[in-house]
Amino acid sequence: ARSYLNLYKEFGETYLKKALKSLKWLMDNYSRGYSGYCWGYPFDWMTKPFIPKGTPSIVVSCIAANAFLDAYEILRAEEYLNVAKSTCNFLLDDLNVDAIDEDIICFSYTPLDHSHVHNANLFGASLLARVYKHTKIEEYRKLAEKAVKFTTLYQNSDGSWYYRAPLDKYRARMYIDNYHTGFILESLYVIREVLKDEFLYDENLEKGIEFYRDHLFVKETIPKFTPRLLYPIDIHDVAQGIITFSRLQKLNPQYGKIAEKMAKWAITNMQDEDGYFYHRVYRHRIDKTPYVRWGQAWMLTALSTLGGTYHE
Repeated sequence: ARSYLNLYKEFGETYLKKALKSLKWLMDNYSRGYSGYCWGYPFDWMTKPFIPKGTPSIVVSCIAANAFLDAYEILRAEEYLNVAKSTCNFLLDDLNVDAIDEDIICFSYTPLDHSHVHNANLFGASLLARVYKHTKIEEYRKLAEKAVKFTTLYQNSDGSWYYRAPLDKYRARMYIDNYHTGFILESLYVIREVLKDEFLYDENLEKGIEFYRDHLFVKETIPKFTPRLLYPIDIHDVAQGIITFSRLQKLNPQYGKIAEKMAKWAITNMQDEDGYFYHRVYRHRIDKTPYVRWGQAWMLTALSTLGGTYHE
């Protein structure tokens, strides 16, 4: 839906029909039994705790709700804003919100866990900020700021973030990786755009961008899996890198050039002649599986975001 809305702005009605069809599907296929529109994965998620298929998560829900906000900002149809606002009810009423103190909170990943995952927390904060922009619901702004404060509090001195905050007892994913870092930076930038002078974390954002650019990419082009590992080169990392640097180019026009280099590299090295993008490049082989959720949708969004930001 977000991709087609980007393409609609560039190329017209054909893509609007595709966007509206996608949005309708989302409205028809949300997770029932919760306080608002929310979405999860159509498969069991083997993690701790075990997450059954269909369980809504903050990440999937916010990605979907952002599509409705995009539609509202382009089309000004009130029903789309109401869907995104409804997702905020899911965040506030169904997730486990850990109040560290009166000024710091962290949103859980799903209603079934009590995790402290930075990218998930900021997905929630950025959605609340975007909805606040259009509704002026003060509670949303305050909660977004409190969630930002949590994640910036646990930023490492070199500008990076671990996947989880150290509050989690389950420590298996205490590592730094590429696309989750991109999610964090994109979310911080979205919040900054809403709060403007009230955003107090420019230094955190700048340090995070420097780490992302210098330690998670080779020559500002090829994504590394972690700061120490190049392989596997994952299409999700490529796509989020293009999206992140496309959005950040308002801070520095050079970031747009980085996004363009990434896109050209991906087209040359990871796109099949049939048009789809490969899943991963390993040291001695390529996994050419055309996963829709993991690769194709994200690369379509990335390339349409890159084109749209250059057009602006």
